[in-house]
Amino acid sequence: MGSEKLLGAEHPNTLLVVHNLAYHLGCSSQCQYTETETLYRQALAGTENSLGPKHLHTLHQQNHKNISAFSGLLATFLLADKSQQVY
Repeated sequence: MGSEKLLGAEHPNTLLVVHNLAYHLGCSSQCQYTETETLYRQALAGTENSLGPKHLHTLHQQNHKNISAFSGLLATFLLADKSQQVY
């Protein structure tokens, strides 16, 4: 990413880019939950290190990571349930 080279991997703006990428991957029609979760974890860890665990941006990213994890589990459950249906 350009911001990572320019600002560094732990810069809040770089972490925001990573967070936004994760958000858009999670909202895309492909729903790439594994990649989304990895990016959310990366953004969250960096934000916790640079801004602290109680900062508003950190809590916002934690919330999105939790929603993404839940969505991934729900999608996995629904897909598994569909594959077991007998027609």
